[in-house]
Amino acid sequence: MTPEIQRNVERILVGSVKFVSTNLGFNMLISKLQRRVAEDPSSLEGSVRDLDTYVTKYKSMMADEVRKIAAL
Repeated sequence: MTPEIQRNVERILVGSVKFVSTNLGFNMLISKLQRRVAEDPSSLEGSVRDLDTYVTKYKSMMADEVRKIAAL
């Protein structure tokens, strides 16, 4: 994950930017991670890693979503 994308993911997870994916599973993961970060702000780094792991695992179907995040 590039630093630019990582910053955008952090902004999504803390709620300063709204992002809605066309992928239901990705939306559910984002919501879960947003709740985790809201309850414990120190979990932001781990949440970013979890999202990166998901995107890496499903690279072929997540490429478009990563491009959208980069464009934020």
